[in-house]
Amino acid sequence: MYQAQWQQNGFGSASARTTVSLDGQRVRVTRAFWSYWYLAAERQAMFMKRVVGAPAPWTADPVLRAHRFTNAYRASDRVSQALLQDVIYSGSYECRDTILRVLLFKIFNRTETWQHLVDNVGQPTAATFDRAAYTAALDHQFDAGARLYAGAYIMPAPQFGRERKHANHIALLEQILADGTIDAIADAQSLQALYRELLAVPSFGAFLAYQYAVDLNYSRHFEFDEMEFVVAGPGALRGIEKCFADTRGLGPASIIRAMANAAEVYLADSPVEFRDLWGRPLHLIDCQNLFCEVDKYARVAHRELDIGGPQRIKQTFQPDERPLRLGYPPKWGLPCLADAPVECGPRLESHHILSHFPTQNGYSVAIDDNEGAERMPSIQAPTGEHRDMIRELVLSELPKLRLNRDSVEAAMASGSEARIPSRKAMVVIARVCKDLGLGRAVKKADLKPDQVTSVANLIELLASRTQPELAIA
Repeated sequence: MYQAQWQQNGFGSASARTTVSLDGQRVRVTRAFWSYWYLAAERQAMFMKRVVGAPAPWTADPVLRAHRFTNAYRASDRVSQALLQDVIYSGSYECRDTILRVLLFKIFNRTETWQHLVDNVGQPTAATFDRAAYTAALDHQFDAGARLYAGAYIMPAPQFGRERKHANHIALLEQILADGTIDAIADAQSLQALYRELLAVPSFGAFLAYQYAVDLNYSRHFEFDEMEFVVAGPGALRGIEKCFADTRGLGPASIIRAMANAAEVYLADSPVEFRDLWGRPLHLIDCQNLFCEVDKYARVAHRELDIGGPQRIKQTFQPDERPLRLGYPPKWGLPCLADAPVECGPRLESHHILSHFPTQNGYSVAIDDNEGAERMPSIQAPTGEHRDMIRELVLSELPKLRLNRDSVEAAMASGSEARIPSRKAMVVIARVCKDLGLGRAVKKADLKPDQVTSVANLIELLASRTQPELAIA
């Protein structure tokens, strides 16, 4: 049953391919490789259905309906959203305060634990941190039978001589504040330097240090490129092993980077439309996480890929139709800001996000209230100007795909039909739509049935499908 469903929703004949080009090398892949891309597209589609208020179930995939999987974008997950909205951007905190708050939240990684500490001790800051007060508050919860830690990460306890694990973690934070470690973290000049400072903290380890570095980089105090480097966790390592029969010597970090770089190509081939995060592509941290998720998915969908390790997916999925409250780092330029979150989803008294278009000053958002769709006042971009813009965007992508722009322009000027392979046309479509902050506006079915497509036709299709009805200056 699962294989049939996968075949129906997956890449069809593409999944029969056992070698692909990755990072300039031909590598041998398994069926899980194609499930990786399918999972990215289908899980993001589920998320976007929740954004617009569609009722459950949000997928026909029996594996995804029965088991819990994280979002394609790490920052969209419930705990990441709590970190962004309630920890990092809930006030104007200095760098030392932000570091302390992020680490305190992430060590436990459980929103209920954070809220208990805030309610009983107050908003954590470096100046007011009181080890005894935090330990007592957690002791009270622990004695009442409450869970303090989430199950997402294995959290080793630092050795500070306390009887209880949480007391040792609070003692660790006290030491970080006292011995200058927090200042060294604050002074990091790159994502990798930030990671190295965190790696030096007792009990963190390589994977947690990397995750915490990315979390801190969400804040306004750190402006590092998330594509700088990546560390694969245990789940990602298992996922890589299931996806590749032979990596030709590529290490885990190189594979994750190659997958991020190739995402446009493989997602363009997917029969499930990949709607990115309002123009934000998948980054290294997202591709790392997707390997963890395909490891889980393969336990049911590809049982033949048994490499040892866990044999079943522990967490079951229970649809939660409560409204989503979304906010992302303001520096990302997305329509939902962590310091001004937007509610979306079903049964709202406010508004639903439908779509948005980038403008010079940020984003304009189409909204929908409970009585029906209402468009915000708009300024219609002239068709001719819009077509010229699309034409330039399309032509500027050709050299990046090793296509000769000059010869294509010359052919179009002379009235000849300039044509490019449909696979490369789909990459152009994905990149142009990303530049416009849209999902995929043209699908593979819109192209000509043979293996090449007219550039002029491609420009017209994109221009007609991306006409900005809502662009507001």
